[in-house]
Amino acid sequence: MRGVFEFCFPPGPEHLRMLRKALRERLARWRVGDDQIERALLVIDELVSNAIEHGAMNRTALDPLAVRAEIEGKDLLLELEDPEVPAAVVAELKRVLQGDAHATPPLDNERGRGLFLIATWLDRIEVLPLESGGMRLVGRIRGARA
Repeated sequence: MRGVFEFCFPPGPEHLRMLRKALRERLARWRVGDDQIERALLVIDELVSNAIEHGAMNRTALDPLAVRAEIEGKDLLLELEDPEVPAAVVAELKRVLQGDAHATPPLDNERGRGLFLIATWLDRIEVLPLESGGMRLVGRIRGARA
């Protein structure tokens, strides 16, 4: 089964519920396993929440965020595109995710768990700068479909 799910929305938390519901329904239609659906929803929720919370200081035009999901063989590809992430932030995010994102953050630290969880839940993750500015974060969950 082949298909693409796309959901574009203004960067606000009020759209998360609709996104999760629509993505859950699509993944179920694609026969993605229940555990993998939950994993994908947690990843997308964390990515979008971070984009909304941490991206707020960089937003000027409120360009929409875009979430994309696609089945590739038995794998599930997940993408988040945020056109308003500064190049320095994209570079830092790329550095962290290639480096120590798998290191468990200290329990007394109030921040830093999101990237750790994303790096743990995804089998592969890439941060790609967009030519027009911003970034595309691409993740893979291997064996999401039986």
